[in-house]
Parts: sequence; structure tokens; C-alpha cells
Amino acid sequence: MGQIPTIKPDLRYDYTATLIKDGLYIIGGATPDGKTPNYPFLFLDISIPFDTKQLKWHDLSNLSKNDIVPSHKSAAAIKGGADNNTLFLYGGMNLENNTMSLVCTLNNLSWDTPKINGTPPNGKLFMTPVIDYNGSSSQSYVLS
Repeated sequence: MGQIPTIKPDLRYDYTATLIKDGLYIIGGATPDGKTPNYPFLFLDISIPFDTKQLKWHDLSNLSKNDIVPSHKSAAAIKGGADNNTLFLYGGMNLENNTMSLVCTLNNLSWDTPKINGTPPNGKLFMTPVIDYNGSSSQSYVLS
């Protein structure tokens, strides 16, 4: 990912955190006053030693400015795909308080909206996605 300046992300709530290989991806959420965080899409390389008092975040927010992934909170994210190298983002609420019926995938640092056969999923909030060792996923613990 290269040398980057140290950035200080806003405090946020209702974001997703997904561990894929040696990286932690933080997506979405809202600041305490309900606004979009200054860096809505972050990556932390955990393959190298780091100081928890000065984390070296990488800003990937430019990847979500293509209108596929709006500013949001309360979505669900999980890794999966053929090599467990794809980030799936589902549901949530945009920051105008509208429920999102959205499924997005991030693979090779590019977002895509997959074609869904059958009835598209209804938007959900506060879900916990589950995936097994064979790569099959399901949704569970719908709270809202």
C-alpha cells in the first residue's frame, strides 16, 4: 500500500469491521452528530507491527465515491468468495435514514453490485453475517 501520512479518523458508531487476510477494513458508520466520518473507508495493515496509540490507517474512501456505496451506518460486512478475498457489504441505512437494499462486493479494490437471481433482499439493519469453512454464508441475528 506504500508510505502514507498518518491520518486521524473521526470517532464513529454503527460501522463495519472486516478482517481479510492481513488487513482490517472499516467501512461506513456515522459520527456522534450523525454525519459521514472524515474517512468513511479505512484499511489497517496488520501484517506489520503497529502502535495502538498511532495507527497507520490507509484511506480507501476514493473507492466508495463511485455512487455504488453511499454513506451509511448499521450495515453488515463479511469476507467470502472463492479465495475468502472478497468483502460483501449488505443492508444498512444511508445517513438520510433510508433503509438500503444493497449488496456490494469489494474484490481487488473495486466495488461491484452483483446480479442477484430471484427476489432481491430487503434492506436489513444490525445484522451479523455468518460464513462457514466452505464459503457458504447466511444471515443471522436480525435485530431491527
